[in-house]
Amino acid sequence: MLLVITLGRRNFLMNRPERFIRMAYKSSIETDCTFLVGATIALGSRVISTGTCTSKTHPQNPKIKSSTKRNQLCAEVSAVLRALRKISKRQMKDCSIYVVRRRRDGSRAMAMPCIHCQEFLIEMGIKKIFYTNQVGLIKEMRN
Repeated sequence: MLLVITLGRRNFLMNRPERFIRMAYKSSIETDCTFLVGATIALGSRVISTGTCTSKTHPQNPKIKSSTKRNQLCAEVSAVLRALRKISKRQMKDCSIYVVRRRRDGSRAMAMPCIHCQEFLIEMGIKKIFYTNQVGLIKEMRN
């Protein structure tokens, strides 16, 4: 599905993954960690939640093992925890997650979820995982 965006007199076509990656990119600006990572969870064409890598902890952090550092919560986990406030775990199986990492110069970087986040996303039932690769293109990982 393509989305038409009008800026001034110009129309731009944007596919759904690009739209959600851009939302994740905007959320990555709010991070307070070394890695500028943002994530968006979508159900169909609707955004459910966004998340950022944060130095704040969460009570489930030891269970999630979202990072080698216990004082960080990965963007993917943050987005899932926020999504669970709005939808049920059963609905999560129909969701997709979009993850982007922003370099300091503003370009996109590799944002493939770590093994702990991949396990957590599988446990939550998310089947479609989109992330940016080394050159900023969108790749899909299926569970």
